[in-house]
Amino acid sequence: AICVRIPFFEVPMISDEGGYAYVAHFWSDEYMPYRDIPFDRPQGIFLLYRIALSFGEDIGVIRMFAAAWNALTAIAVMLCVGALFPLRRTVGASLLGGILYAVFSTAPRIEGFTANAELFTLLPLTVAALFTWRRQWLWAGLAAGIATAIKPTGVAGLLLALSWLLVTRVP
Repeated sequence: AICVRIPFFEVPMISDEGGYAYVAHFWSDEYMPYRDIPFDRPQGIFLLYRIALSFGEDIGVIRMFAAAWNALTAIAVMLCVGALFPLRRTVGASLLGGILYAVFSTAPRIEGFTANAELFTLLPLTVAALFTWRRQWLWAGLAAGIATAIKPTGVAGLLLALSWLLVTRVP
């Protein structure tokens, strides 16, 4: 997951990355998002960028942070696949799922290599799906809530958990 992203570490920032980095860089006790820095995104993405910028302010550092995050998402995909398949097929299917996710999530034509909010939303959404499958509703809701704090489309995790709860509910 990290190796397939290395060639893109020095590609110039796209506008979303620049906006997130700008807000995260200037976010302080004196300059607050929304009040002093107008930007219409949830706080979660700015928090993740602040964490990334604590390691350095180069685009390569930001993309490395995103690559590590994407690697965690690949592991979460592997866990989801493992939960879906019988034990004897789990290892191969899980590994294949993780590899396919790592490769396809990097696609240059859809700017998959960038450190955008969609990339950061996928880890908590995948974790929410795993907890939903295991019927651990509190954890599924928490993970989906974290995804929503990064990007509003994270609410899809809550909808998945609620739908699954309604479908699998025993009378």
